[in-house]
Amino acid sequence: MNGIHGSTVLALLGISLAGARGQGVDVQVSDALGEGRDLVLALVVEDDRPVRGFGTGPRFNRMPYSVDVADDGALHVGIPSDGYQPPPGTRRTLTVRLDEEAGTAVVEEGEDVRQRSAAWKPSVLRPEVWRATLQLEHVLEARSANHRRLVLEMAGEGEAVTAVLARPPGSPTDVSANLRVIRHQLRAEADGGLTGRMEIERRRQGAMDVADTMTLVLDGQVVGSRAAGSVERLDSADAPPGAFLGRFEPAPPPDGDLDLRITLHGGIPGHQFLDLYLAVRDGAVAHGFGASPNYNNAIHTVDTSGLTWTDGRLRGSVAMVVQPDPWIPRDGRPVVCAYEIGAVLSHGLLDGRFQGVHDEASVDGPVEGLASAAVAQDSPAGRYTFKLERALAAQTAWHGRVFISLEADGEGNVTGGRISNNHSDLRGEVTGGAVRWDGDRIEADLRFRAERGRVAEGEYTARVTMQRAGGLTAGTFLCTAPDGSERTGTGWLAFRERE
Repeated sequence: MNGIHGSTVLALLGISLAGARGQGVDVQVSDALGEGRDLVLALVVEDDRPVRGFGTGPRFNRMPYSVDVADDGALHVGIPSDGYQPPPGTRRTLTVRLDEEAGTAVVEEGEDVRQRSAAWKPSVLRPEVWRATLQLEHVLEARSANHRRLVLEMAGEGEAVTAVLARPPGSPTDVSANLRVIRHQLRAEADGGLTGRMEIERRRQGAMDVADTMTLVLDGQVVGSRAAGSVERLDSADAPPGAFLGRFEPAPPPDGDLDLRITLHGGIPGHQFLDLYLAVRDGAVAHGFGASPNYNNAIHTVDTSGLTWTDGRLRGSVAMVVQPDPWIPRDGRPVVCAYEIGAVLSHGLLDGRFQGVHDEASVDGPVEGLASAAVAQDSPAGRYTFKLERALAAQTAWHGRVFISLEADGEGNVTGGRISNNHSDLRGEVTGGAVRWDGDRIEADLRFRAERGRVAEGEYTARVTMQRAGGLTAGTFLCTAPDGSERTGTGWLAFRERE
C-alpha cells in the first residue's frame, strides 16, 4: 500500500505547490470514524510529502485532530473529546494510510483494520480580503461542554487581523454572558500560522454590574481556508486546554443582498445587549427583528423604515418594541425603544456607535456586528427545528415551550420528527404537515402529538409564519391544543439544508 506522495497527488489535481506554504490538499476518508462519519484531513505538501496538517470529523465532534506524519507516510491521527464524543477523558487514535492512485485509505484503530474510499481535492485558498469564523472549545467555565464554547468572528486583509468580535454560547434568545473583545494582537501569518492573544470583557447574566476579563492565546495553523489550533486561558490557572476550528471566506461586498446581525452593547440598561437581525435587499434595509438573549427569551418587533444602507454604511433610526417573555419584565409590559445607529462595514464586520431611549432611560454604547451574503432558499428539503414559547397547554410557562424537530422533502412535505422541551421530559412525534418558502418568508402547518412533560396530552396543530433576516429566521405562531384552545406567541427556526 502506498503512502501519500505529494507529487502524485498534485499531478492528479493539476496543481503545483512547490515552495508554497499554507496551501495543500483536503482528503476526505469515508466512514473512517464509524457509523457513516467521515474524516477530513487538511494537509500541506512540501518536497513531495505531507509536512503538517490537522483533521476534523464534522459529524463526530467539534475538535481539531492532531496529525503526525511517520517516515513511511502513514498519518497518525489523534482525536480528543469535545465533552461528548469520544466519552470525556478518552481519546481515539487512528493510523491512516492513503493510496491516492486507488482512491482508498486503510484505517487502523487498535486491532480494527478497514479499507475505505478517499477523495482528494485542492484546498480552497484563503482570500486576500477575508472573514473567518472560529469555534473555540473548552474555554468558558460551565458544567456542560455546550456552554464552555464561544465563537470568534474575525476580519482581515492579508496577514492583518483588523477586527474581532466574540459571541457567547447559547441560542438566539438565551445566552449566559455578554462578551466583547476589548484588545487583540492576532496575525494570520503568511507561513500558515494563526497566532496571538486577545482580551475579552465578560459580563455574566444575573450579575451584570460585575465584569471580568479573559485573556486568550491562540496558537494555530491555516491550511487553505481551514484553521485549527489550541487556546490557552492566561487569566485562569485552572482552565483546561482549549482548542479551535474555523474557516476563512471572502468578505462580502457591500453592494449585494446581505444579512446583518448587529449588537447594541448596553441597548438595555444594566449592561445588557440587543441583537438586531436585518435583511438588506436591493440596497435597502427591507425588514428585521430583534432579540435580547441575556435579558429574556422573546423575539422583538422592529421597524426598519428609518434605516439606510449606502456603500457599506448603516445609518438612521430604528424603532423597537421589546416584548416580554413569561418572566421578564416582571410586569409583563412591552417596552418601547428608539435608537440612532451609525456603523461601517469593513472586511465583513460592522463597527460603530448608537444612542437612544429604552422606555424612559437614555442609553448609548458601541455597535458591532457581521454581514453575510444572503442565500436564496431553493429547496425546502432539510432539517428544521422550531422553538415556540408558551405554545402548549401546560401547567407553567416553562412547560409550555416546545422544540419541534422535523425533516421535510423536496416538495415541503413533513416526513417525520419529534418534539421536546429542555426543561421537562416532554416527548412526542411530529405526525405530518408542510413547509413553504417564498423568498425570505416561510409558512409551516404542523401536526404533532404531545406526551408527558406536564402538558395537555394529545394532538396539536401549529401554523407558523416567519421571516429570515441577519442569518436567523423568526416570527409568530398559532398553536391549537387538543381541547381546541389556541395560543399565540413568537419563536425562531434553525434550518439545515439536506446534504
